[in-house]
Amino acid sequence: MFIRVKRAGKYQYLQLVENRREGKRTRQRIIATLGRLDRLCAKGQIDTLLRSLGRFAEQVEIQEAHANGELQVLSTKHIGPGLVFGRLWQQLKLDHIIREHLTRRKFQFDIERAIFATVLHRLFESGSDRQGMRFIRDVEIPGTDELDLHHLYRAMAWLGENKDVIEEDLFHLNRDLFTKVELVFFDTTSFYLQGEARPIFHRTYLAITGHLFCSFLALLLMHELTQRLNKRGWKLEWADILRDLRELEEVELLHHNKRYLLHTPLKGVCGKVLQGAGVAIPPPVRPIQEE
Repeated sequence: MFIRVKRAGKYQYLQLVENRREGKRTRQRIIATLGRLDRLCAKGQIDTLLRSLGRFAEQVEIQEAHANGELQVLSTKHIGPGLVFGRLWQQLKLDHIIREHLTRRKFQFDIERAIFATVLHRLFESGSDRQGMRFIRDVEIPGTDELDLHHLYRAMAWLGENKDVIEEDLFHLNRDLFTKVELVFFDTTSFYLQGEARPIFHRTYLAITGHLFCSFLALLLMHELTQRLNKRGWKLEWADILRDLRELEEVELLHHNKRYLLHTPLKGVCGKVLQGAGVAIPPPVRPIQEE
């Protein structure tokens, strides 16, 4: 593909052309006529076009340099889990319901974010709150940078204390969802999700109740995503969904003393899951605006 100048009468026109082979011959096909050359030059539009194309060339350069290990990596985060389940969390109004019940008490940390992070951890891994903190540090979850381990403990106790009223609000806002969700198995120590036991070890009844309710919220998110994928005719395995979402990473890079964010290529079913959840695929490379 290339740019050529084509004369027509007394004017010259700029055209985007590609070579295409037909049998043993090569023919040229006009992709687009960009305009009269004299007018494009007078308005400075050729320079604008070159700057725009140069931006994409820079993206390719950064991607290739990162693939070859030539750039300094400042940080790496898994972004797939937060993108997909964060969107579903908001659309089911789970964030709104929890914040409504927080108006009566003042906390010095964001309980709603701590609960969502715990639910997300429950979806992708089994483990303690300590393991949950490591998960939160590895996964991009907006609003969790200031969370610490004791915040997760307090959030689970608060959730256990307020489970009944939150459950009632969830039912009224998502009545259709509750009539279709199948609860698999509950007891005081484990929640079975996809046939896999997720043990819960806590000393207080409220903390155990809070974690059990997080498992139920995780099931709601799973059911909602499954319904959306099924509507598109996509029957996907949950193991593939969780694996491919987690492999979508955002890498902070240093290139010519400027910082950029690069997301890794979509693998497996990741693209379908993003579409099913209504999440826009992020641009492959974008600069970080310095404050």
